[in-house]
Amino acid sequence: MTARFLTPQLAVTNLDVPIDNLPSDLDGMTIAHLSDLHFGRGGWFPIHFRRTLDTVQTLDPDVIVNTGDFMYKWPPASTFRSDVEAIAALGIPRVSILGNHDYYGGPEPACDLIRTLRDTGETALFNEPHEVRHGSAALTFVGLDDDNPESRFERGIDRLLAAPRPRIALIHEPDLAERLPPDSADLVLAGHTHGGQIALPGLRPWIVRHFCGSGYVEGCYVVNGNRMYVNRGLGCVGLPLRFRAAPELAAVRLRRVDHK
Repeated sequence: MTARFLTPQLAVTNLDVPIDNLPSDLDGMTIAHLSDLHFGRGGWFPIHFRRTLDTVQTLDPDVIVNTGDFMYKWPPASTFRSDVEAIAALGIPRVSILGNHDYYGGPEPACDLIRTLRDTGETALFNEPHEVRHGSAALTFVGLDDDNPESRFERGIDRLLAAPRPRIALIHEPDLAERLPPDSADLVLAGHTHGGQIALPGLRPWIVRHFCGSGYVEGCYVVNGNRMYVNRGLGCVGLPLRFRAAPELAAVRLRRVDHK
């Protein structure tokens, strides 16, 4: 059902992120950042999903991160379980958070989604940290979430501040970055906005503000001293097409910066 009409090709964004005194074993570590798949009913499907999997396999990242909105209008997780399994079959560690659409249908579909992710080996975070080891070093991901009524965002902030560096904060809605303490994360990864999805010339910021409630559109920002990247994601809501807002896979590479 996801139309190809007016839909740009998959965009692969290569992003080098300098991090002060990054452990040498993490220098060059690559994160494949996905977001906003929006699996739905009636064949509603992420744009260029299979091409994305092929591209991830070619990139051979060290970890795959998903910043939420797996669902659209809350289909049974069984309808897209094979697609989650296809990501799992790449054999790459996966870390994720949920997005606002994943909660809109209430606790039952959200829990069904969480079970599916965890059954396939994915680590779903709820205001908590998770370490991914690479060589003799570890990178800490902290998933932050203000949509889940059973988890407290403030508790997530406390855990972020207590987590060892380097640490990457995962949020769905980029405006949450304004609530992070200064210099609390080496990188923040977000989604939610679709880059406007149907981004009419000159109206993209208004479209994102009106439909997503966000002041952030896409790409790189610095918020409270925290570097943030907002991914346009792969899926659609409302209409099954994109215009001037290409579906995106981001390849984030960590780079060491030495300060004596």
